[in-house]
Amino acid sequence: REIFTEIRQILQSVKNRNFASLFFYGLIVGIAGGLGTALYLYNTTYFFGFSGQQIAVTGLGVMISPAIAYWAAPYFGSLYGKKNAAIGAILVNVCLYPIPYVLLLAGYWPPLGSWLSLGLYSAFIVTEVICSIIGGVLLDSMMADVVEDSEVSTARRSEGLFYAARGFAGKAISAGGIIGAGTIVSLVGLDGVTSVSQVTDEIRFNLASLFLPLYCTLFLLGLWCVSKYKINREAHNDNIAALAARKQQG
Repeated sequence: REIFTEIRQILQSVKNRNFASLFFYGLIVGIAGGLGTALYLYNTTYFFGFSGQQIAVTGLGVMISPAIAYWAAPYFGSLYGKKNAAIGAILVNVCLYPIPYVLLLAGYWPPLGSWLSLGLYSAFIVTEVICSIIGGVLLDSMMADVVEDSEVSTARRSEGLFYAARGFAGKAISAGGIIGAGTIVSLVGLDGVTSVSQVTDEIRFNLASLFLPLYCTLFLLGLWCVSKYKINREAHNDNIAALAARKQQG
């Protein structure tokens, strides 16, 4: 009987629509994350022609991103509100992501494997990671606001449940992105490629035309889910006030 009681309480908590918007964002973007991670080395090595040493340099550049995002996340969250700032940051990330690929295919990118190419690519990556961290921090903060919103209606705090469910879902579904990446690699003919010289313009075009629309569409669909989140600063303050009044009455 106690088990069924716990299950009923869990279902009651996760029915919260604000939680659902963040939960489904995590599901959808988890697929995109798995896809991008699985194709990262293919893209940097075979699409842009970077060596292992150059890829490591890009990684060093990314290390400055958290320091910038640490300042930027609360600033933009306070200026525009958590939801708008999170959507804006992730949208900038999605808009920037395909630009290097499009420029290369159009013939406006520096020579493959050059240090100029690496510097330009690293600038894009660092900016994208900053925006990604800002969005992630603000979404986590929005999830914290869901805790009070849920407590108002259920009289229980379920922060552990909310964060665990969102985190588990995103990690579990990322396997879908890995499967998609493997499919793309096979379809474009990268299975037997062992050097950059074997990669043709046709392979690069096919890789970009399959990967980028899918990756960006998943993120845009995830942002549509976040747009359904309804807790703003006023609603959160109302929830805090209601809980404080309930505690005082108790």
